[in-house]
Amino acid sequence: MPSHPAVGVLLLLIFAGLLVAAAIEDVRRLRIPNVVSVAIALLYPAHALASPGQAEWLASLLIAGLSFGIGFCLFMMRVMGGGDVKLFAAATLWAGPDLFTVLLIVTALSGALIAVAMLAAGWLRPHEATTGQAASARARPPRSTAARHELPYGVAIAAGGLAVAVMHLIGA
Repeated sequence: MPSHPAVGVLLLLIFAGLLVAAAIEDVRRLRIPNVVSVAIALLYPAHALASPGQAEWLASLLIAGLSFGIGFCLFMMRVMGGGDVKLFAAATLWAGPDLFTVLLIVTALSGALIAVAMLAAGWLRPHEATTGQAASARARPPRSTAARHELPYGVAIAAGGLAVAVMHLIGA
């Protein structure tokens, strides 16, 4: 399907804008609205059709599905938030097999930098190890207090997704 190059650029800019919106919401509320991840996923087919090269639909869907499955396991183990899992899977569609490594590396490095910065600033504490009755005797702090000690990983995922968008823009 022939496409005007401006359409592809517009779709990449919308993708980038949605990633920024997800990051902002994650910093503000430690929540990534489902509508953002759904919009990113639903825009992917238009991006694939507007791309100058042949899109690898099946491989992109497979990688996104595997990413979601692994992310779901991490969510069940309380290692990753549900919004983070959905955002990463949606961004994986756009990365496809060619840019998945870029997405993964930039996301991981950004997450590590954010964690180190939050630790240095005193905004993030390592989890305290508790056992036995002491753990059950302690009440869990309210969400507002606990939220100050959680990592907004959507920011790191957005950084990885933005790297993917830039790679698409420069034709890599």
